This record gives sequence, C-alpha cells and structure tokens, in this order.
Amino acid sequence: MAGRWILGGGLSRGRAAYCAHGYVYDRCDFAQSTPRVRRWTGLRQDSGDPKLFAPRVKEFYEALGVDPKEKLLVYSDALNVEKAVGLWDQCRGLGLEKVSFGIGTHFTNDFKTKSSGGKAKSKALNIVIKLGVLGGKPCVKLSDDLNKTTGDKAVVNHVVELYDLQTK
Repeated sequence: MAGRWILGGGLSRGRAAYCAHGYVYDRCDFAQSTPRVRRWTGLRQDSGDPKLFAPRVKEFYEALGVDPKEKLLVYSDALNVEKAVGLWDQCRGLGLEKVSFGIGTHFTNDFKTKSSGGKAKSKALNIVIKLGVLGGKPCVKLSDDLNKTTGDKAVVNHVVELYDLQTK
C-alpha cells in the first residue's frame, strides 16, 4: 500500500488504514485490525532501517495468526542492486517468499557518465513525486525521516497532533 493513499484517502476509511502506515511509528494496536490485516496484500518499507523491517513484519503477522509467507513485502527506500540482493537474501532466510523492490533513485540513475569516458557512476537524481490533493482534500506524507515529510505544514501538524506522533 502506498503511503500516499493511506494518509490521503485512507483516513476517510478509518483507523485501520492509517495503522498500516502507522506501523513505522509503533503507534497502532494492530490486534484491533486483525480482520483487515488478513485482507492486506502486504506492507511497504519506505524509510528507516530496511534490515529491521522483515523480522518486525514477520513477528507482527505471526502474532496475529497470519501467515507471513502469504504477504508481500515491498522495499523502496534508496535501493541499489547490492542492497536489494542483501534484503532478498535476508527475507529468504526468514522464510518470506513474496518480496518486491520499488524502482527508485539508484535504479533510475544506474549509469556511467559520458564525461568520464564511461568510468564514473552518475550522481543519483533524488526526484520524489507525492500526492498533494485527493478529492479536494490536502494530503500529507509522514516519515520517520523529516526530510521525507510532505504536505501543507498546518495539515502535517494537525495529523501529527491527532495521532500523537513523535517524529525525529
């Protein structure tokens, strides 16, 4: 699930949708959402330490009696080939089979510069596209990395206060 949908249209659908995103913040009582969790396709890691994500997600699903092998894990934060291979290996070691990787900064800029004669890697372009408005309502994207938080400052502050979030 994309974080942009969660905090955009998701809040209109209730706290359980918010909790899917809120997992990053350790703020939701997922036991209250077990029926919805069973319907989720999976979870997306967007920031924080990606090596902690799979073990936490596996533990989370198992605690709810949900088979983690049936759920998709999607990694999408500052990936490169080496990092993706390492995360793939970690997930396989945990018995998690449905793993995917988002195309991002380093995958879309994985080439050598012409000016170096094809020897030096290009500098990655850090381009991010976020949902700004959905159904006429402003959207925010929250992250444990404040540099990734987007949206109208007043709306961001409202959501942070509403859910008692602590951002770094």
